[in-house]
Amino acid sequence: MIVFFEDSEYFYKLTQLFEQHQIPATGWRNYDRLVEVLRETTPSVALLDIEIGEQKEAGLEALSTIKARFPRIKTIVLTGHPEYVLKAFRAGADGYLLKEEVAHALEYIQEVIREVMHGGIYMSGEVRKIIVDSLTPFENVNLNTREQQIICLAASDKTGPQIAEILCLKSQTVETYLKNIKTKLNCHTIQGVVAKSIRNNFINWEEFIS
Repeated sequence: MIVFFEDSEYFYKLTQLFEQHQIPATGWRNYDRLVEVLRETTPSVALLDIEIGEQKEAGLEALSTIKARFPRIKTIVLTGHPEYVLKAFRAGADGYLLKEEVAHALEYIQEVIREVMHGGIYMSGEVRKIIVDSLTPFENVNLNTREQQIICLAASDKTGPQIAEILCLKSQTVETYLKNIKTKLNCHTIQGVVAKSIRNNFINWEEFIS
């Protein structure tokens, strides 16, 4: 089940898309009944617009609520506002998609949904550029080569077991690395780790992500 929150013309576009492909989905025009809706529908994925009605950051508040109360739900921001990229990933978003990028190929949303459902973090080329362009100085953080590899693989649609196989490590070892990385960067989620690593140039992002 997919739940989407949208109050623009994309409400109808998403409705038609999911109906056409027979994907179970339900749409809402505001976040007034967010918690109740999620409890009733138990979705796997939530598509969130950031600005709904007169609430400029309503989607970010909804994102934080979902991650706190329904951590198993994957969240994808679908918005026309690129300025919320960093805030969204800090809040734990699993993907960030600009409406202009899918305006003429709405079916692409299905690929994004599949990617995050398999444990990946979706960032389009435009979103990555926004993040890289907003790099700012940060405290000195030492990420060794192995830690950088694991962060980049986690951001490239690789699960813990897949990372372990690629790097010839035990799954438990990878989990320990991830735990230590989160502690080192003071992050609670791998999405936060990725966003902070890119924002502060802790890793050579363009070298690893294509």
